[in-house]
Amino acid sequence: MLFNKYSVFDLLPHQERLVKEKVQGLPTNYVLSASETDLVESLAKEFTFDVPTLIENEIHVDYGEEQIDVSRDPMRMFYDRSQPFYVAGTRVTFIVPFTGDASLLDAQPQNFTFSSSGSGAEIHGNEIHLVYVGENLNPQSARANFDNELRLIKQNLTSLKNALDRHNDDLRANIQQQIKKRKDKLLGDAQIASAIGFPIKKRRRSFGDLFGSGTETPT
Repeated sequence: MLFNKYSVFDLLPHQERLVKEKVQGLPTNYVLSASETDLVESLAKEFTFDVPTLIENEIHVDYGEEQIDVSRDPMRMFYDRSQPFYVAGTRVTFIVPFTGDASLLDAQPQNFTFSSSGSGAEIHGNEIHLVYVGENLNPQSARANFDNELRLIKQNLTSLKNALDRHNDDLRANIQQQIKKRKDKLLGDAQIASAIGFPIKKRRRSFGDLFGSGTETPT
């Protein structure tokens, strides 16, 4: 089921924690020497939410045979309902391509609209597959169910985008604030060490500086 694994109210603070942890984990020399503008842009690109956008003009269908278990159908007579009884049916899959981050289709927006059409939504790469199965599948009914399902998906995506766009709009300012706070702390630490009066141990670049672990190797 789409939009059902976690709430957008959990997602937003989690993303803010990740931004803070990322800035705090950057190597000291990199924070002090890198272009602040470039660093902000790089982190903003990494932590911007890319809400899925449906490509409606590329929607298409697939179909095939499907074996349907009708052993629980109360309108059918069976002596033993403990065993499955299959009849030949038809499966129609509506395929909706999209761009953006597929994992955000798990996030429940504030104004969530629940779907009760009975379709099975599956995510395959950057496609949403909506599957309808029936012994005597009615094409008009399947299309009507799909149109309703698509409308609800679009409503939920719009609500999700409204919430996450606010995060995206504030992201650069928040990152810049985090970087400034980290720089001020690092410069303050350097001033404290200098004021002690002993020579400061020289350090050289390490694999950590190059690859982001933040470790430094003494000379």
